[in-house]
Amino acid sequence: MISSTVSRSSMRIVALPLTRINTSATIKLPRPTFYRFNITPPPPKPLLPRTGWLADYLPQEGIGKWVSNKANQTWISWGAAPEGSIKVRVSVICFPPHKLATSNLDFEETNLKSLDLSIAPPLHAQEKAHDIPLFYPPTMLSGPQSLENLKTLVEQRIPIHSRGIYLWIFFGVLSAPLKLIPIIPNFPFYFCAWRTWSHVKARRAARYIKSLIDSKRVVRRHCMI
Repeated sequence: MISSTVSRSSMRIVALPLTRINTSATIKLPRPTFYRFNITPPPPKPLLPRTGWLADYLPQEGIGKWVSNKANQTWISWGAAPEGSIKVRVSVICFPPHKLATSNLDFEETNLKSLDLSIAPPLHAQEKAHDIPLFYPPTMLSGPQSLENLKTLVEQRIPIHSRGIYLWIFFGVLSAPLKLIPIIPNFPFYFCAWRTWSHVKARRAARYIKSLIDSKRVVRRHCMI
């Protein structure tokens, strides 16, 4: 139950600490916390009539989303292919490393990537009237602690993801020549591209949250869990 009324906003942040406070810690680290970003998407914009000779051939949702959805559907169909087919052999080879790699992702990176910036409130001036409430359990956090923990998290993650972007771009460049071998799919390059994009998404989310905090748009609201 929320304790007080908050200003109208399309976005809410819910902080759920995963550990108790370590009073003996000497290094300032953000307390492990799960953040849920609840965003009410804006009403869909009416589709404008498309013109040009390519209009009938381009996807309605845009090329970027179409490629992303197509890639997901392809991976799923390969995993469900008949036993013994080349698709199953490739998926058996690729899925275990993929699962191992994703299991080793930083929890904070996965958490930040869950923030969908495509529907998040914009940062321009006229939107500053709408505060972004940060809900926290008062039995585990105080108001200042909840905001300081979030601020410390994004400040530490931004340089981490910046280094990750450059590192995986470097590995991607090294793996690019494998594409010259037509028989072997260049899975290392695709993996490097995916890790680069993962760091880009997490860094963008961290910078967005930092901008909200710096502009004092994030307000603390305690709630009972």
